[in-house]
Amino acid sequence: MEKKSRDKIITLENILSIFKKNLGLIFLTTLLVSVVGTSYSMFLATPKYTASTQLIAKVSNNDGDSFAGQVQAANQMSTTLAQVLVSPTIIKDAKENLHINKSVSDIKKNLNVTASPTSQVVTLTVTDTNAYTASDMANEISKVFIKKAPELMNVSNISILAKAQPNTIPTSPNKKLIVIGSVLAGFILGILLSMSKVLLNTKIQTQSDLEEMDMNYLGGISKIK
Repeated sequence: MEKKSRDKIITLENILSIFKKNLGLIFLTTLLVSVVGTSYSMFLATPKYTASTQLIAKVSNNDGDSFAGQVQAANQMSTTLAQVLVSPTIIKDAKENLHINKSVSDIKKNLNVTASPTSQVVTLTVTDTNAYTASDMANEISKVFIKKAPELMNVSNISILAKAQPNTIPTSPNKKLIVIGSVLAGFILGILLSMSKVLLNTKIQTQSDLEEMDMNYLGGISKIK
């Protein structure tokens, strides 16, 4: 007699049945992964804080310059300002003034500069594990830059538009997002484990298993107490 293989055909009904039979496993994996994720965000992840300052470069307008030429000059000024603002020369002097024991490259990794395409405003954002260090560094970099701008860029009409203020609310890690992600990851892991447990099981345990293989059920043996 030809022996038929027991192929697993997954339908929506099968999935719902698997889900009901393995609610305990799904709940357990969801709980464990959620606890791990929450513990990491609460106790292990280092909080980081950001502080921002804004600078503005005033471009002198000549009567003979067209509006398009003035806009282009402003864009070029803000782009150049943004590049020089986070140059090693500026960062080195700022860190020495604040007596910060970090390398210039490490500090630069935590700096972000954005230049507005429609104005001469440049925003410098500093990220640090200390909220007050972040604001101090942002303000000091701005001061050093304004002092060195005439020498480096031959420009003296740069001023601070908004000073950085310490923000004691951490910007990372996003605890709410980590918790939600952990719950979803645990839930999906529980479903995958449940599906794997069924798909990898090749034993015949019920009459329905025989029917799936097109084999007749002849009878069963009751448990002897």
